[in-house]
Amino acid sequence: MRRALPGPAQSYQTAGGAGGAGSAGSAGGPVGQGGAGDAGGPGGAGGAGPTAPFGPFGPPLPRPVFYGLAVASVGGPAGLAALFVPSTLSGAASSSGLIVLAGALLFAFPVVAWYRYANRVASAGGLYSFVEAAAGVWPARLHGAAWTVSYFLYLPSTMAYLLWDVLPVAFPGIGAARTVLLVVVPLAMVGGLVAWRTGMLGVVAAAALAQVLLVGVLAGWEISAAPAGASFGLHVGWTTAAQFAASVSLLFVCGSLPLYFGAELRRPEQVTSRALPVSIGIGAACALAGAVSLASFSPALGEAVPGWQIATSLGGRAFGVAVVVGAAVSALTLVLLEYVASPGCSTPWPALGLDAPSSGWARRSLFRPRWR
Repeated sequence: MRRALPGPAQSYQTAGGAGGAGSAGSAGGPVGQGGAGDAGGPGGAGGAGPTAPFGPFGPPLPRPVFYGLAVASVGGPAGLAALFVPSTLSGAASSSGLIVLAGALLFAFPVVAWYRYANRVASAGGLYSFVEAAAGVWPARLHGAAWTVSYFLYLPSTMAYLLWDVLPVAFPGIGAARTVLLVVVPLAMVGGLVAWRTGMLGVVAAAALAQVLLVGVLAGWEISAAPAGASFGLHVGWTTAAQFAASVSLLFVCGSLPLYFGAELRRPEQVTSRALPVSIGIGAACALAGAVSLASFSPALGEAVPGWQIATSLGGRAFGVAVVVGAAVSALTLVLLEYVASPGCSTPWPALGLDAPSSGWARRSLFRPRWR
């Protein structure tokens, strides 16, 4: 049996107004003559409160900040162009442009589904709410539980990857501080969210814009140094191309993270549905820009950070450092945004018979602090 999509997201409301006072009872008659006085009238019903200008997590995010977060969630841009796409396509660089295009088109299928639901479901639950609307509570709980477990596996592995594999390429002297940074960096990000949440997210949005500009410079130098047209031909087998395209499409999967900010936006069902295709499109463009000339830089594709070798060969060490830092910021941004989004998958709580923290003090004060 097919489930209908729920109606448009509802605005949060403030408490209703106080009920009116009951009317006074009439006085009784003189002693021995009159009857008892009439009973007082009932109190008036409380009026509906005015629509609140924001949801339960404080004032809404500025729209430019949200769009920046959406762009940062797809990859992010520098990570796609300098690290993830070149590493993924190391065995099929001759058809890199075609494969990235195919991967982006393949990813359009989930994006269309998300877009459809984003027009109707806007909450802090993100994909959890979509699964609940489509299949019911228990599939949504399983989805949320899987999300939560995977995040706590993803966090240490990503931090270790950045500190042991990525950053040492540009900063060889980081070795002695890696163990300390493995603990300090996540704590610093959480502390920044607690102390200055909107400002912290604004910095992430600004960093996403800087990454897009950095990718533009890198891609411009790559294309000027090597032809790009040949990469759109099929120079590998169909099966191989399909496998690599599927791998590339998975690089965009974090583009769903903006859907978890639905409770923090004005008119969220409109804003999220508009931001989703824009951010995915920008991410796909950055991936394609970093891929079209990879065949001419194939010796760099087997390195820990392919973008480092490409950038230093084209623009010198300083530009290479900028590219490595941009790629690291991309990965750290995903860690931060997934931390912010993870309480939206509050399924472990109801699955254990507990109240979901999305409506109580725990989520507001621990996961999404209200002060800014």
